[in-house]
Amino acid sequence: MTDPVVRLVTALGLAGGGLAVGALAAAHQISGPQRPDLAAAIDWAAERRPGSRISLLGFSMGAATSILVAARDRRVERVLADSPFAGIHGVIASAARGMHLPLVALVDLVTGLRYGCRFREVQPVDVVAEIAPRPLLIIHGTQDHVISVEHAHRLADAAGDGCELRIVDGVDHCGAYFADRPGYIERAAGFLGL
Repeated sequence: MTDPVVRLVTALGLAGGGLAVGALAAAHQISGPQRPDLAAAIDWAAERRPGSRISLLGFSMGAATSILVAARDRRVERVLADSPFAGIHGVIASAARGMHLPLVALVDLVTGLRYGCRFREVQPVDVVAEIAPRPLLIIHGTQDHVISVEHAHRLADAAGDGCELRIVDGVDHCGAYFADRPGYIERAAGFLGL
């Protein structure tokens, strides 16, 4: 008797409050625990179930983290990234517009000193092509006020073969699921082979 195929699907997210707190928390999470935690989950699944089919499902920062990890780990078979950013610098710069403060440079400096990670190290757009030819589905809403839909286009353009971009008209950050729950679940399950 053979073991059934096991599929690890992980969803990562981050709760943060306010621009400065959220930016520092985001930089800490993605440079600190999120990438190593996701890598450890993949190691755990691969060790417990050799030959498992590993897929990643991430939302927002979890989507960016999934791209960063999958680019380096060939054991990941496919990635569904909902509302990812292409680079964290752009997200923070967009949020800081109009505040007339050197907030982005300050947050980058503090993050580097405190967590050992600068914004240039958190650029999914720089590594997304390494996922190809494995399947990558990027979902993003046109009315995303947290991460502009432009990030999804940049990622898809850089991703190459195997990337599918699904833009959902009129939805906000991570809102595609809420706009059409049955359709989203059907598409996600089909893409992930569940």
